Amino acid sequence: METCRDVRSSVALHTCLQVLLTLGNDYFGNTSRGFYPDSLFCIPVACGPDERLIVERAVDILAPDPTFPIDYLPIEIPQLSSASVIDLTAVYHDIQRLVSSESKMQQYSSLFEKQNFLELEKESVRKEAITNLEVKCKEAQKMYKEIVLYFTADEDYASILPSHLFFGSFNSFVKSLQSKMG
Repeated sequence: METCRDVRSSVALHTCLQVLLTLGNDYFGNTSRGFYPDSLFCIPVACGPDERLIVERAVDILAPDPTFPIDYLPIEIPQLSSASVIDLTAVYHDIQRLVSSESKMQQYSSLFEKQNFLELEKESVRKEAITNLEVKCKEAQKMYKEIVLYFTADEDYASILPSHLFFGSFNSFVKSLQSKMG
């Protein structure tokens, strides 16, 4: 959830994205209403005889700029790398399996005698933890859909693109930029 907020509010990332949008508009005309992060490493652009990816061109523009705050990217988006390997949909399905197994445990618990108060307390804490996890995951999915809509202006895109690929695109771009500038 923090990564959604961080990506949306990162000044350094927005500077990068502005360069990418400008390049895209220069090469393809001002026809876009949004930005698809997973296309960063797919869109070739030609400049003279040289055809390179749009992300490589952006890195070439930003890397020599001494005023570009490359050091702020890891500070502004500290969880980007983690978010690029965690798929919220998969996490949500895992939580749903936990909820389902919890309900089955309740269903079968009448077959067994309760040992003592501590077991009842552990069961209560486990149920609360699973419920809290489910709520947090739903909130994270909602925030993910909002951040995708913020960048792409495409209602269906969040359903199509898994969260780890969305954040992974940004993470790869940041790593490319850091390696070129570092």
